[in-house]
Amino acid sequence: MEEKIEKRFKIVIIGDASTGKTNIIKKYAENDFNKEYITAMGVLFFQKLVDINGKKIHLDIWDTSGQERFKSLLKIYAKDANCLLFVYDITNKLTFDNIDNWINFIKETIQNPYIALIGNKLDLNTKRKVPLEKAIEKAEKYNCEFYEVSALDGKNIDFAFVNLTSKILKNLNQKVNKKESQKNSQKENQKVNQKEILKVNQKENPKENLKVNQKENPKENQKENPKENLKVNQKENQKENQKENQKEDQKENPKENQNENQKEKNETKFKIVLIGSACTGKTNIIEKYTENKFNKEYIYTIGTDCLKKILNINGKKYI
Repeated sequence: MEEKIEKRFKIVIIGDASTGKTNIIKKYAENDFNKEYITAMGVLFFQKLVDINGKKIHLDIWDTSGQERFKSLLKIYAKDANCLLFVYDITNKLTFDNIDNWINFIKETIQNPYIALIGNKLDLNTKRKVPLEKAIEKAEKYNCEFYEVSALDGKNIDFAFVNLTSKILKNLNQKVNKKESQKNSQKENQKVNQKEILKVNQKENPKENLKVNQKENPKENQKENPKENLKVNQKENQKENQKENQKEDQKENPKENQNENQKEKNETKFKIVLIGSACTGKTNIIEKYTENKFNKEYIYTIGTDCLKKILNINGKKYI
């Protein structure tokens, strides 16, 4: 039986060449380490299934090349990532300084990305060129998670990825809860506004509200307002009697009703609009056609005029 995967997260690893990005992923995903230097051509793809508090999380981990010629691909792969890991070599200060360039490059297209800082090659701590204090300062500058790991012996690798996955899941749940709370608050505000509107309407239109209340609670209103209910009932009875009389008239005089319906069906209305500059005689054209009139004096139309003409074409009336 296949395990149910509840979430799928995308993680992209970014940094200079030779910082050990590929070996970090291989150590975590495959428990493998290659001592020979391997240059990632473009991007490499790895997968890992993680259990976070009983939830199965599928990680898609993308390893990007640190070479300049592949830099244009980085924005494409980083665009929809759940987390961006920026890696430097603790024995190479230049790779640490270039972290700022990588982050600024990403922020040109991605607003507020979730990022983490990783210092690799902790097994070479005696050859360290990047002080731990400086790394912590940079992490505080970007308000991000910070880990020092060793791809060679695997130190802190699992801890870093599991902890980051938990943080991603937590942030995602917070966003979902925030949206739900906003929806609930909007619904509550709508209910409050509706109640306020009803109160105002009850003050302004007590008779109308009485009718509404009578429909909703007829028994209670009969006890409280017998006179008012009697009036309302009389009006409703009159309306019902009128409807019944109309039905009886239709039964008694079906031909007349049919003739009236046929007249309505035979009448079709068209709307024609005359447009043009002043002094072109638009009004006289219409009056000549509809009323057989002509006015020699110039008449200036203020706004619009409306004239009607009835035509009979093949037994059908056109207005």
